[in-house]
Amino acid sequence: MAKARDSRSLILLLGSLAAVMPYAAFGQIRLPLEQAGARSGQDFVPAHLGKKISVSGVVGARMYRVEDRCLLPIQDASHHGILLMGSPQELATLTPGDGLDVTGTVSARGGMPVLSELSIVRTGAATAPKPALIGPDSWHSFETLGVLVTAESFVTSVDQNADGDVATIGDRGNFIHVLLPRAHRTGSSGLGYLSAGDHVRVTGTLIQYLKAAPFDGGFYVMLPDSSAVSLVEKRTFLPPLLLLSALAATSLMLIIWWIRERRMAMQRRSMRILHSLSEEIIAAQSPADLARRLETVLPQVTSASSVRLYLFNSRTRSLERVVSPAHPEPVAFAVDTPPPGVPTGVAVCFRNRRLLSIPDTRRSPFLKGSARSDMPRAALFVPTFAHQELLGVLELSIQQRPHFYTQEEQAAAQHIANQVAAALKLQEQQTIREQLFRSEKLAATGQLISGVASELRAPLDTILRLSAMLGPGSASIERDARTLASEARRASEIV
Repeated sequence: MAKARDSRSLILLLGSLAAVMPYAAFGQIRLPLEQAGARSGQDFVPAHLGKKISVSGVVGARMYRVEDRCLLPIQDASHHGILLMGSPQELATLTPGDGLDVTGTVSARGGMPVLSELSIVRTGAATAPKPALIGPDSWHSFETLGVLVTAESFVTSVDQNADGDVATIGDRGNFIHVLLPRAHRTGSSGLGYLSAGDHVRVTGTLIQYLKAAPFDGGFYVMLPDSSAVSLVEKRTFLPPLLLLSALAATSLMLIIWWIRERRMAMQRRSMRILHSLSEEIIAAQSPADLARRLETVLPQVTSASSVRLYLFNSRTRSLERVVSPAHPEPVAFAVDTPPPGVPTGVAVCFRNRRLLSIPDTRRSPFLKGSARSDMPRAALFVPTFAHQELLGVLELSIQQRPHFYTQEEQAAAQHIANQVAAALKLQEQQTIREQLFRSEKLAATGQLISGVASELRAPLDTILRLSAMLGPGSASIERDARTLASEARRASEIV
């Protein structure tokens, strides 16, 4: 970029020399404004620094007062310009649109070429030039220095310094400063009413000011007054991107909260159903009743589509499936030699005394070899313990799809299986109590019958003895007859 600018400066300098040769004899050079503002060298100093030149142009804006200096911008039809630096008496009467023929010495102010020691001749008056609309690519260009321009962007900061109010506008890494000289304030606030994020349009003269070389930066738009700043759109309370981000974050949080509340509501519902099922399990009257309750309730709170209960028969060392309305056919298989398929998983769970989870039965080594069409896709086998005593296995299966059983599901299934074992123990104890009660009733009945038989034996023996003694001619027949009648009444009362 520096080489390109050096080449351009060299071309302008050569053009200037060619244009000014006719005027060299008179001690001054007449240059177009483009060449009057040319730069040279690596430090970009004015190419004609210290030389006396003549230029022509039109006043672009009223005089600016910056510190103790007065600056007047002039420009030509090709939007090239230069600043005249002089006294208020020289510059205050000139208005935008006045045509001027100016002779002065090229000097530098903050690295920017200006004309001082002025001799001004007014050549006419015309309409004030319209500002040139420049985009971010032209904000830092030597070609538009001293020209009335319009720039539009977003305010990034607002500050004050010794020269006046300074605002910075720009976006995406391209910024330029806007200067409102202290002497040009039309109100007490100056640019203080602007805020970062405001969309503004500014109109002023493009200038440059740097304190040290190289002079290739420090561009400003100098404003004639506060009205040169037009507020296109006031900053919203939140920038649009931040507002959208906040809305998206809020929506995401609401969705997460809704999902969490829904999940917790489902968990609370499942806990209520499981607690109710625990009470129903304890109240079950038989293993068949127990299996029926499990098949009805567990699919509501788990992902299981089928529930089966297997009980261990110690006499035959086999596992027998409890008959229920959903599975009316009886099934039994040996623990040590089960058939392939689901019985193998049940037997493995029983022998290992550990919960067995199979997310996909088609990939499980335990359930291979079964050709049954009703083989489930996922299965969970849970041992049923009652005080370390293994009573059987509870099977929960999913028919249509694979499923990975979470730790929570496995813990809930183990809890229900242990409740089932406790209920089976209670049923066994109840059966033992009923058998004991029946035995006691039979013993009492036997004792009663034995007592009755013993009581009946005495009168019956008496009746038999007296009957044998009665015979023809017995003197005590009347007395024996009364005794017989008495003993018969006694036997009847005993009965």
